[in-house]
Amino acid sequence: MSELEQAKQLISNHDLLMVSKSWCPDCVYGKKVFADLNAEPHVVELDKLDNGKELQEAFLSITNQNTVPNVFIKGEHIGTENDIARLLENGQLKEKLQKANLIK
Repeated sequence: MSELEQAKQLISNHDLLMVSKSWCPDCVYGKKVFADLNAEPHVVELDKLDNGKELQEAFLSITNQNTVPNVFIKGEHIGTENDIARLLENGQLKEKLQKANLIK
């Protein structure tokens, strides 16, 4: 399976997907936000995968975003840490998670 096919499969198979790197402070922030909302993302740690660089390039081709975290809710690309913070602040992140039945 190509990395592009793998990326598409990850997006379609997980209602809440976070593409991350274990050492990334913005990813730690994103994980904390979801934990505080009692939402559990499926986390893909690119730096722990043999094909992490290629997989990151596949996500770039899908989203035009080369940075992590790269977040998807029910297949919808949410964006990165700045987008998570903005959506959290205006209440839309919680709404999206509730609409997706990922939190109460």
